[in-house]
Amino acid sequence: MRKRSDPKSSLFYMHRPVIYSKVRPAECQHCGRGVGDGLRVSSRAMPDGTNGFFCRTHYPL
Repeated sequence: MRKRSDPKSSLFYMHRPVIYSKVRPAECQHCGRGVGDGLRVSSRAMPDGTNGFFCRTHYPL
């Protein structure tokens, strides 16, 4: 059994996994404006099963 002071075991505890993400800013899919422009953006379910983001002006479309 190895001790925790062993250099190999300390490298194991220092390793952090790489996390990948597909995060993007919430912007209206129609006009491209978003929270950075001072607008509220809401999510809406589309007929094809995906979700889209729309501002107050384009949400009813």
